[in-house]
Amino acid sequence: DKIPELQSLLTEREFEHIAIFPTMLRLLQSGVLMDELASMPAERLRTLKSFQCHRVIDNKTVTVDAQVFWDHLNYQLVHLLDFLPASSWKLHTDDNFLRSFRDLHDLLTKNEQLRCRVDYNATEGSSSQEGQPRTLVSLLRGVVPSSVAINMARSAIKKFSKQIGHSFDYALTFEDK
Repeated sequence: DKIPELQSLLTEREFEHIAIFPTMLRLLQSGVLMDELASMPAERLRTLKSFQCHRVIDNKTVTVDAQVFWDHLNYQLVHLLDFLPASSWKLHTDDNFLRSFRDLHDLLTKNEQLRCRVDYNATEGSSSQEGQPRTLVSLLRGVVPSSVAINMARSAIKKFSKQIGHSFDYALTFEDK
């Protein structure tokens, strides 16, 4: 078991982020967590106390406080930058990664939790297909409704986790008022 060895090389906070990173990515990309967070009023999210989930590697339950949770969502936002289309954002508006990025950016901004600087302005995007590669995905994008494509991507992520026995169960705990 290499987890204790890795843990000994990191601070407690660093390990918390590493432990939940793959799980958080799956929960966000599958829509499971993102949809719930997006539907919650900002007043409710301000009272977040902790977040609990299951690590992908061993399905162990992990709990982090609200500070780590919000910091981690910022790390996920920065991570998603690597997967954004290089150009023609309006053309790729329903790309799963672009959509996840947009939704997470909106959530963090709306809840005053955006802690990293990301110069994001989708209105500057182009819808031109000029210079875009002809791929199977680009052909399908023109035929398959975006809602179907998003649901397929979300279902695939859930399927991958199920195949390895990873639980998508999570809990958001809030302060009592």
